[in-house]
Amino acid sequence: MKGSRFTEEQIIAILREQEAGAKTADVCRKHGISGTTFYKWKAKYGGLDVSDARRPKVLEDENRRLKKLLAEAMLDNAILKEISARNGEARCQADGRGPRLRDPRREPAAGVPGHWGGPDGGALPVATAGRWAAARAATIAGLRAPPVRLLAMVDDFTRECLCLIADTSLSGLRVVRELDTIIAMRGRPLTCVSDNGTELTSMAILRWSQDTRVEWHCIAPGKPQQNAFAESFIGRMRDECLNETLFGSLAQARSVPAEWRRDYNEVRPYSGLGNVPPAIYAKLGAPAMQRDGALRSTGGFAPRPVAPPSPTGSNSEQTLLSPG
Repeated sequence: MKGSRFTEEQIIAILREQEAGAKTADVCRKHGISGTTFYKWKAKYGGLDVSDARRPKVLEDENRRLKKLLAEAMLDNAILKEISARNGEARCQADGRGPRLRDPRREPAAGVPGHWGGPDGGALPVATAGRWAAARAATIAGLRAPPVRLLAMVDDFTRECLCLIADTSLSGLRVVRELDTIIAMRGRPLTCVSDNGTELTSMAILRWSQDTRVEWHCIAPGKPQQNAFAESFIGRMRDECLNETLFGSLAQARSVPAEWRRDYNEVRPYSGLGNVPPAIYAKLGAPAMQRDGALRSTGGFAPRPVAPPSPTGSNSEQTLLSPG
């Protein structure tokens, strides 16, 4: 709504002129206002002095401040309740009260971290989303720091996560910079496959694709299965890392996923690669391993992507990047 060009003090002074005996039409003509505006002012400010007119605004500001404090207190209370409930459940399990049924199929094998999943390890349940819903609501209300975005790039052949960047915003130029860094280390890919995010369909990406002669393929809207490897990686990262951590700062939002990425790339075995971690698989030389039949006994050949736009698909010696 367009604000009035008159302050509250000026409006009250104009009304006082009419109350002092001046004709309403003369007052309106003098100050360049309509009769409708004058009577709206009279209905709102008639009989008030300047201090009385300012009081509602002061009360509104105070009410807004109290609402903000209440929302922050409710968020903190929700987090404390969740922590208390989890501690109570842990105590019950420790002293034998309230036994919980367990599914042996979800139990991790000895010596295997539970979050690895698969036939040799347990599956980690999805974390409770209550605290995230509260945090999102507070963010929308402007009571907490802005959300953090993540840029992930996955090599479709080796399954290695080549890039996992966290920041408050990710522009097309930032994506281009990260791509150039990856190419400097790994060589130029034949094709990049991505979703339809604004940063991935920007003019910066189009110019980069033309300059580097790297084909850029955007999946069909609403068809995440066309970028299955990247979507699978993002889903796993969300369940195992993002849903398990309440980030308190941008630095933590960068360090925790970075550590999870290191574990994913270098430590955990990948069944589709013959139970070899992606980074190790890439260093040993995937084409040579396939040629020697090292993976033939385990059936660990990396499948082709669902929607490969390149004529050779993803199982070539060139890297096929999947930004997500």
